[in-house]
Amino acid sequence: MENQIISCLRSEVKPATGCTEPVAIALAAAYAARGIDQPCDIEKIELTVSTNILKNAMNVGVPRTKRVGLEIATVLGAFGDAEEGMNVLSKLSGPQVLDAHRMHQVIPVELKRFDGGEKIHIDVVLHVKGSRHRATISKRHDQLCFYSVDDVVYYQNECTDQSGSADYTPLFSHTIESLLKTVDSMDVLSISFMMDGYQMNKDMAMYGLEHGPGLGLGRAIAASSSKEIDPSQLITFAMQMTAAASDARMAGVDMPVMTSNGSGNNGLTAVLPIVAADMIYKFDQDKVIRALAMSHLINSYIKYYLGRLSSVCACGVASATGSAIAIGYLLGIHISKLPHIIDTMVANLSGMTCDGAKLGCSLKLSTATAAGIQSVYLLKHNSYADMKNGIVGRSPEESIMNLSKLANEGMRPADNVITDILMSKI
Repeated sequence: MENQIISCLRSEVKPATGCTEPVAIALAAAYAARGIDQPCDIEKIELTVSTNILKNAMNVGVPRTKRVGLEIATVLGAFGDAEEGMNVLSKLSGPQVLDAHRMHQVIPVELKRFDGGEKIHIDVVLHVKGSRHRATISKRHDQLCFYSVDDVVYYQNECTDQSGSADYTPLFSHTIESLLKTVDSMDVLSISFMMDGYQMNKDMAMYGLEHGPGLGLGRAIAASSSKEIDPSQLITFAMQMTAAASDARMAGVDMPVMTSNGSGNNGLTAVLPIVAADMIYKFDQDKVIRALAMSHLINSYIKYYLGRLSSVCACGVASATGSAIAIGYLLGIHISKLPHIIDTMVANLSGMTCDGAKLGCSLKLSTATAAGIQSVYLLKHNSYADMKNGIVGRSPEESIMNLSKLANEGMRPADNVITDILMSKI
């Protein structure tokens, strides 16, 4: 199991610059543009995206542009290097960004909604001097499935929801408790790379606290709270750190964050409450490394059943749950009790919808962070939500299954309704 955990963490915990949905669109455009010598020769762009991509890319800032939206992300991506993956935008030169801005003002970008069932689907067609350069990303934000020029197919792959050749089914068939016990006992050096995201995401939070971009929620919470950092301030401090980082990221600040399971905001919520707790309590670093691994692993576990994109806010029901379990571990709650935090979080936040990525995500991230730490405090007093509470199951694992059923069966129409509302405001 240890090797499976390490493989999962290496695959699902990666840095990215910018909100992952517009960046994924930019990456698809970069793939489509690989055979084009001069991106400025592009005459027209066709962009077809799934409902979840559409709602999560409409209203967030695109790094290097001070603009929002799918169109500028597509145009900018055409100047990028696809080999950079989810950091495709961060490597662009100043002249390339200027050229993209000029091109965005003169060429048409035709936007369509994908009618298939995939939650992650991006198809970009670039028209250049009578030729059509097409690339398709599907099921994962960075997974190229198709590339062609006119009628010649240069690459085609059967896309999966797994990382590379990995199959997470065996790993996530284990109980939550057994996964946590394994992380607690494995060689800490094998997961020491978890600390990379600690500093990276902390840096984004500090930028948000200093500059107050986006809604400025993190800075506002900090301004209205005590300047002293002590255990009684853990909820407030964790809220301001997480909110500040989301403020900056959603505003398009050109800094990387460590993602979790394909989401930057998931990465912030999985990591920064732990950072906040560590800044207060000064835990042993080996313990912090294990806590970070637990947080990311629980986020991936829940999203394995929930889906990478969903009608419910995964920052609430997945990544904030992961960081809460990690904080409970750091505060000495026995591992056998920690999975009950999942039950309490499902009882609390299962109704929090995802209405797209936007500046207001910092509101939900801070709320979820507070709920997570409240769940820890409840458990320290031997209290948690049991199966008599709504969709909470007989076990934490069953609670996750019930949540997945609610999101993927009961709330599927919500995505289309939310997207229709968003589109009506354009």
